[in-house]
Amino acid sequence: GLLGLQEYESRHAQWDQVQRTMRLEGRFYEGDQAMLLPSYWLDLAQQRHAALAAGRKPTAMGIDVAAGGRDKSVWVLMDREGMTEMIGRDTPDTMEIPGLTIRLMREHGIQPRRVAVDAGGGGKQIADRLAEQGHRVQVIHFGAAAEDKLQYRNMRCQMYGQLRQRLDPTGQAPLALLPDNELRWELSMLPLKYDSEGRLSMLPKRGDGTGDTIEGLLGRSPDRSDALALAVHADLQSKPIGKPLPIEAYASLDLEKYKQYAERAAISTATEGLAW
Repeated sequence: GLLGLQEYESRHAQWDQVQRTMRLEGRFYEGDQAMLLPSYWLDLAQQRHAALAAGRKPTAMGIDVAAGGRDKSVWVLMDREGMTEMIGRDTPDTMEIPGLTIRLMREHGIQPRRVAVDAGGGGKQIADRLAEQGHRVQVIHFGAAAEDKLQYRNMRCQMYGQLRQRLDPTGQAPLALLPDNELRWELSMLPLKYDSEGRLSMLPKRGDGTGDTIEGLLGRSPDRSDALALAVHADLQSKPIGKPLPIEAYASLDLEKYKQYAERAAISTATEGLAW
């Protein structure tokens, strides 16, 4: 129905440029920002990784358990600055997964509450096995209701919404991504969608053949990006985000391109007096 002026002004103030264009103005949004994770964000995130010191100690871990076939089980380890390691394995014997998980937790001193496992693909059984051995990790059902039901359609949308916030280059401490081509490809393929209530929405992971799905876009399961989203969620269970990298860390990037991006995204960035 028709929105009242007060509700219109409230949504206009709270929603981002894509939401305003699509939900309030009734127009299609075109451009890089029509993607959940714009390509330039991913370029910046990989550049941040190159600028970080080696030997960082991970403090959180996300695990996407393979459902079989071409899919791989993936472990993503990260600290507050971003990814530190990613491991992908064929795991026809799923009982290998608890063993490797425990070894990684012990090696890096990662607490169980800082480990998130996807419940699908046998992940719930893996988490139960870990709990039997004294490691009560987080079990995430991607299809469950979101914790923030006003902002996200379901838990998958919330997890990727959190990932979007952490990769936003204008945020408080944007993440660094490993220079992995398959991960970047998975992340770059996801369209930005909102439902009729203005909540972040996503294509279903798999469907009944009547519409687009994430697996349909990729030709396989998004193992790496799901593990990353799980790791980010686990990381958010800890202390506040630290300071961002100094702007000099992006010296090799095109400042004009970033300023153009900033203008398109309706954001402000202080660029005066910087030595690039």
